[in-house]
Amino acid sequence: MRRLLSLLAMLVLVLAAGGCGGGDESDLGESAASIAPANAAAYLSINTDLDSDEWNELNRLLDRFPGKDRLVAALRDSLREEGVELDDLRAAAGPTVELVALGFEDADTDLVGLAQPSDEQKLRELLESGDEQLVLREIEGWTAFAESEAALDRFEQARGSESLADRDAFDQLMSKLPEQALAKAWLDTARAREALAGFAGGGAGPLPMSAGTPVALAAALEAEEDGARLVAHFLNEDVGFEGADYGDLAEEVPADAFAFVNSHGQDGRLKLTEQFRNLPAGAGFDLEDVERLLGVTLEDVSTLFNQESVLWVR
Repeated sequence: MRRLLSLLAMLVLVLAAGGCGGGDESDLGESAASIAPANAAAYLSINTDLDSDEWNELNRLLDRFPGKDRLVAALRDSLREEGVELDDLRAAAGPTVELVALGFEDADTDLVGLAQPSDEQKLRELLESGDEQLVLREIEGWTAFAESEAALDRFEQARGSESLADRDAFDQLMSKLPEQALAKAWLDTARAREALAGFAGGGAGPLPMSAGTPVALAAALEAEEDGARLVAHFLNEDVGFEGADYGDLAEEVPADAFAFVNSHGQDGRLKLTEQFRNLPAGAGFDLEDVERLLGVTLEDVSTLFNQESVLWVR
């Protein structure tokens, strides 16, 4: 899948730097989540519709940066070294390119890509060329591709009467994201925590949480007139919490700031300090050593962020 990911990254960079088409928002149709297994661990959708408002906004933002033309030329040259022309890559991409992770255990069979290209033959030529060829298969009107036939078999075998789009945790969070975005992502945080616990503690099981069980996280990247915005929402099984708006302190951010991050005082509700103290010894994080080095406790630091806070850069 390395060739796929490198081509996809190059496509995004070239399209962002090289300009886009018209200005009308097109209908991207149903997402691949409608055919993905309901037990999928993660999902990513990248908008590759060059005529969308999102791409045009991003291109206008990049016009403000010096050296854009040199960047475009360098990216085009990199594509040609791969034996790929930009027009071929555009035709192969289609309106979206979507990735579904079935799990986090086996890189060769966990990841499956899906697309509805305007020119399927060009997509096939791209993915079947080079040293790392991918296999393709038609599934429910989508062109699915992966490192091996085993990955596509696993994808189809995992499908049932319900899809990822039917899953409550997916539907609840994705419905909160903006309708149009450069990219949207969803993560089963319980599966991710189990995988991280296995890496950190040799299969020690899920990390203990003192305030409910994290279920899922969803995020979207938007391009707007004056900048880019990352929106994220998460769902906690036993604690009702939704991502907040910009908040009152956003009004204090100077007009010439080019980035800011704000927090909405979640420590008191989610007991993050307690959760850090409950990390298993095998997690490779010694909180007491950090506190001795800083000369303050985690509780001392957390009081700074129990209410709303904002950090900006200008």
